[in-house]
Amino acid sequence: MSAVKALTTSGVQFAIAGGWVPVLREAPAGIIHPGTRDVDVLLSDSDLAVEQAARSLLSAGFHPSAKHEFQLLREATVGARKFLFNVDLMHPREAQIHPGLYEDIIDLGITDRYDPTGKRWLKSIAFKSSAIVFEKKLWATSAVEARSFEGTQEIVDVPLLTPSAFILSKCQSVAVEKRTRDAFDLYYVFNGPDAAKIVSDLTEMCSKYPEVRQQVSSLKSWIDNPENASVFDRNVDRHAKATGLNAASGLVMSLASALA
Repeated sequence: MSAVKALTTSGVQFAIAGGWVPVLREAPAGIIHPGTRDVDVLLSDSDLAVEQAARSLLSAGFHPSAKHEFQLLREATVGARKFLFNVDLMHPREAQIHPGLYEDIIDLGITDRYDPTGKRWLKSIAFKSSAIVFEKKLWATSAVEARSFEGTQEIVDVPLLTPSAFILSKCQSVAVEKRTRDAFDLYYVFNGPDAAKIVSDLTEMCSKYPEVRQQVSSLKSWIDNPENASVFDRNVDRHAKATGLNAASGLVMSLASALA
């Protein structure tokens, strides 16, 4: 909530991606989402906007991560323990200009031999094919009531990616071995009450945007592989705390419909 309030106050156009999208939307019958512990922020395609967003978070008490250049941290007390919660910054333009790389946002004024520039930067990470999120307004606000870092109960309007945009964000990451919950998130979203609309939205985007069609086709091809389908099903079963859901076959059918 603190991240959303800071970004909203700054006037920057942004949308929340990642695990909060399925968590805050209507759940499929009989399935419980385990939740998420970080916030993924997709920023609009403007260098100035990205810098403004980053500075607004720094001013709100977030601090750069020593390990991940695209991550900001803020301390919060939960029970009797203090934890560091992270916000990950994402930027659509970089995926077009520097495929697979990060975008420098703010020079933090520190020498860093790991970086080719010799400087330590606050950066954003690529979200491929995400420029259309702002072009087609693939997000909608959702009123969320929760406790802030300051301990007050508040209601904040959170701009969440639409389910179809959320799926695009998982087309590649679901194949990463350590990201086991991405498979569950895809299953969760495709089995929700908006499943038919999701397929319809993906169909429209696939017909209009070649890069989206490529993303969806790549996901379908990956799951079509029997070995990958087995991994996908196992990951879904693990996070759904169930067995025999046969999630891969259902997702392949939905993706095939979108590509038809």
